[in-house]
Amino acid sequence: MRLVKRILIVEPDDQLSERLGQRFLDLGCEVHRAMTLKGALEALEPPPDCVVLDLTLPDGDGEMLLRRIRSERLPTRVIVCTDAAGVERLKALPELAPDEVFIKAVDAAAVSPRETPARR
Repeated sequence: MRLVKRILIVEPDDQLSERLGQRFLDLGCEVHRAMTLKGALEALEPPPDCVVLDLTLPDGDGEMLLRRIRSERLPTRVIVCTDAAGVERLKALPELAPDEVFIKAVDAAAVSPRETPARR
């Protein structure tokens, strides 16, 4: 197994990016962070050993970054962290095949209660 040394975290949520980055720093990795597609594309030189990628970025789609990594055959593992809809999108694009996929937890603050019919 190849030792992962250089990590690129592509995540627009600064707090999550910081927590992930700290975890990789604790493991002895060199960590680079990008919050946008543009920043992530610029950070591909030199190619990182691993990219932790959110598909939803403020200036574009993380799928574009994954597509570039695959088309250029970069020696980079890709771990996608996305919501359930992102997982379904990736299933329709087998040529992009990330190395791992993690579904992000639901943001409890975004869930609003609503009335539902009583169960019988």
